[in-house]
Amino acid sequence: MRKLLIPSLFLSGVAVAALLPAAGASLRMPGEVTDPVRYVNPHIGTGDAGGDVGTGNTSPAAALPFGMIQLGPDTDGRTAAGYLDTADAITGFSLNHLSGMGCDYVGNDGGFLPVVGELSKPEQAREEFSQDDSVAAPGYYATTLRTSGVAAAMAVTRRGAVSEFSYPGTDAARMLVRASSLNTGSGGSISIDPTRRQVTAAIVNNTREGAGGFCDKPNTYTVYLAARFDEAFTGYGTWRGDAVSAGSTSAEGSRPAGTAAGGYLTFDTREARTVHMRVGMSYVSAAAAVANLDAEVGTRTLAEVRAAASTTWTDLLHRVRVTGGNEIQRTNFYTALYHATLAPNLFSDADGRYPGMDQQVHQLGEGQAAQYTNYSGWDTYRSQAALVALLDPVVAADQAQSLVNMAEQGGFLPKWPVANGYTQVMAGDPADNIIAATYAFGGRTFDTGAALAAMLKGAEHGGGGADGVGQWGYVEREANAEYLSYGYVPGNPSLTLEYAANDAAIAQFAKALGRTDLYQTYLSRAQNWQNVVNPYTATGPYVQQRDGGGGFPPGPGFQPPGDGAFGQPGFNEGNATQYTFMVTHNPAGLVAALGGDAAATARLDAFFDAPAGERWGMAGPNAPYYWFGNEPTFGHPWLYNYTGAPWKTQRTVRAVLDRLFTPASNGLPGNDDLGAVSAWYVWGALGLYPLNPGTADLQLAVPLFPHVEVVRPDGAVLAVDAPGADAGPRYITGATVDGERWSRPWLPAAKVTAEAGTTVRLALSATPDTSWGTAPGDRPPSDRTGEAAGIGYTSPAGELVVPAGGTGTVRIGVRGTAADPATVSWSATAPTGLTLSTTSGSLAVEPARDAAVDVTVSAGPDTPAGSFDLPVRFSASHSPQPVLLRVTVVPAGSG
Repeated sequence: MRKLLIPSLFLSGVAVAALLPAAGASLRMPGEVTDPVRYVNPHIGTGDAGGDVGTGNTSPAAALPFGMIQLGPDTDGRTAAGYLDTADAITGFSLNHLSGMGCDYVGNDGGFLPVVGELSKPEQAREEFSQDDSVAAPGYYATTLRTSGVAAAMAVTRRGAVSEFSYPGTDAARMLVRASSLNTGSGGSISIDPTRRQVTAAIVNNTREGAGGFCDKPNTYTVYLAARFDEAFTGYGTWRGDAVSAGSTSAEGSRPAGTAAGGYLTFDTREARTVHMRVGMSYVSAAAAVANLDAEVGTRTLAEVRAAASTTWTDLLHRVRVTGGNEIQRTNFYTALYHATLAPNLFSDADGRYPGMDQQVHQLGEGQAAQYTNYSGWDTYRSQAALVALLDPVVAADQAQSLVNMAEQGGFLPKWPVANGYTQVMAGDPADNIIAATYAFGGRTFDTGAALAAMLKGAEHGGGGADGVGQWGYVEREANAEYLSYGYVPGNPSLTLEYAANDAAIAQFAKALGRTDLYQTYLSRAQNWQNVVNPYTATGPYVQQRDGGGGFPPGPGFQPPGDGAFGQPGFNEGNATQYTFMVTHNPAGLVAALGGDAAATARLDAFFDAPAGERWGMAGPNAPYYWFGNEPTFGHPWLYNYTGAPWKTQRTVRAVLDRLFTPASNGLPGNDDLGAVSAWYVWGALGLYPLNPGTADLQLAVPLFPHVEVVRPDGAVLAVDAPGADAGPRYITGATVDGERWSRPWLPAAKVTAEAGTTVRLALSATPDTSWGTAPGDRPPSDRTGEAAGIGYTSPAGELVVPAGGTGTVRIGVRGTAADPATVSWSATAPTGLTLSTTSGSLAVEPARDAAVDVTVSAGPDTPAGSFDLPVRFSASHSPQPVLLRVTVVPAGSG
């Protein structure tokens, strides 16, 4: 059982109950939040929410916004971030912790562990602790190690930290320093300088050949630490594996070989109990780590660094100001904003140097203040990138420039870069969306020309290097050849949708830069989503697998995955039901493909209606229901704005906020994925959402608080005033924007980024208003340039069975998906042994409606049993492939 975690307090059940409302009571609190740091609890997300949801994978380590160092605990039982709330032992305090990542073997590099007494197998040392004895706050962490009785506290700068370790009175106070990471494929070297009271180390994360890095990829990187102590060493030594060498000042080894290296220092604390440690970190060299230590930490005290960290976080968190709400809502909100701004991570040193993707050391270019790395692109492009750009366009622009630098150094834009290495992790080409979103929300101070060139290079070619393969086998668009050839990726509809979304982002970015030619080209390519929609599966319209010949599989659109599967074949961590709604640049076309407003609304209703006994929003990848914990579903609650039922968006968004997030260690509905999940919560609590990457248009719902303000660095304020919003689910009955009557359930980019700011005022009701925002003219915009007039189909889809000497009937039709009526011609070619009653025709297609003709398929009496391909071509198609119907001829008289 998990406790509710209220910021900086670990409360008993009685105390928690005191915070909860009695029947009929309210937890609403008056007034604006003036101390947002008080409401941040870094322990949220460190526990296991169970089932497919899993752990939040967050860490309580001390961190600054987008900082390089996150100094904090690693536990015996752990998540990918190194920490699990149920663990009862700490293995050390390591330098870096990626928050919420879904894969192991990155971060958790180096490590400091204070112990007392004789040394025996120091590499295996553990210290018992309890989370109840720990305090985690933005930029600060403290705990008591029960085995040795050491009280540990630490606070961080961007590249350094100050720690205090209060030992019992003893002449055997030790500090263990590991030259390895939690990765079993790590290793490194350590050097002790007793004269300077200093230790330096180089840690190689992934020392193995081939796999073993992040998500078991072959990437590797080196991180350097420098630790300086105020107190003199009364003894020191090193170890390799289990062998301890007293008096030694250097050692080197690796975990795979069983020779992981480290060093130990001994202090006499019989008079002065506290040992003071100052740390610097770098990815360039040990000397650079020392320089970062001198530049940022120097002789500052723990109290000074902690206070500065708190001020930094206050400045950032207070860019979003909320009024009202209750303790739980405020805690969830500001912790989410905190988690959303931990990554990407600073990668350049105080002097501007950093290692590039070409393994060379580079210097920051003119106008760039920092280089960043660690982008969980597939996750963060849907929520976090736009939030960062809205709050701090300058930092966001540096993060975009960092991606451009990686492309220039390594050949191609990265998907999920770790340190200075590519990984082939996750699907699609998300850097396009991150860069486009950054520009749309005001992050403009990066090399936009180089960015566009890199986006086009990846979109046209993919891969890297002369042979099409980049560093460690990295390929930017691994299925790009098929995508460009077929207009879809055979067998992989989810990857088709990702590439279409990437192309839409390129189109918007190009348009913003004045390249209307590229806008037309890439937005037309973005309509390739139409190529994987089958309007007539056995269970209605679905995104489906489509083979290289153009055929869809027979049967229902959703087909339950087999035992042990994690998603339906062809869908990345999900299934056809979940992915069918992932068309974020042209929802109007999707609504038409689903059959129009009523049909699309009914499909969404069924999707959000969890079966009895199942936790709402937690269906996992194998069930045909809403699963919030996976990013492709992030936009789905907002789609009702496009179907004429915006009140259902308002209801569903509030349900996510209220039902899926709690201020508890298991309070996140899945991996936080470097702030992606938390960023969605922030947007939802604002009543806003950036559905279409590459534009700054925002979907509109009801905020969690009666008044919210986003204060941009230039002083512009985007405010939403919604009296009574915190009293429970509420619905919009009327609105004004800057005093103008407003009936649209969305805000245009010009209002979102207005230099003078924008004020939205909402009138709310406890009952749904089924008329506000429902008019067709009020719908949010869709990017419809280049869409096909309709989607051709056959019914049945996939297979028609015909007896030899007999006939069967196939309906050849078109589902209208464009905004205007059109005429679509079709033609079919019968293979030898089959004849058709008609082989071509024209169909008058209306938007969101079907036009079809029944065609008789005849098999001759001598036609052999077997499978025959019947291609049907449509003049309205984004793919050169026909819709392929496979006619199975069976012997006459068979079943």
